[in-house]
This record gives sequence, C-alpha cells and structure tokens, in this order.
Amino acid sequence: MTAYRYCQSTTALRLSSLMASLAVLGLFINTNQWALAVLPVILIAPHVRISLKRQRHFFYWFYPVHLAVILLARTAIGIY
Repeated sequence: MTAYRYCQSTTALRLSSLMASLAVLGLFINTNQWALAVLPVILIAPHVRISLKRQRHFFYWFYPVHLAVILLARTAIGIY
C-alpha cells in the first residue's frame, strides 16, 4: 500500500514510510533481504509512464483458467 501511495505522489514522507515498511519486512518479518531488492524498481516507477487500456474483467476469466491449467498439469504428472 505504501508503494502505491508513493507512486501516486512522490513525497519525502511517503518515501520514508515506504523504506521503513520494506526494512521491517526484509529484516524482521520474513528475515529475507530480497524484499529490499524491489526498492530501485519502486523508486523508478513514478517516472515511467505506460498507458494501457484498463481491462476490468481480465481476472474474472484468468483466475479460473489458470486454476484449470494447474489442475491439468497436476493430473498429468500424477500429483493429486
């Protein structure tokens, strides 16, 4: 959520909140520092403009289809 808010408006307060949440996530919660690897991507994201048409109902069909693909793959290799 803090990354989304930072991308909406790049203020120092939001950046510090983002860095604090990433530090807590990477150092204390899951003790995996790979959470901090996303920081350069988030810092660059507000400056990159990509215009895509919004697909509101994409995940309504994507989610069941991907579950069906997973089920087919599991049955094909024999994992139930």
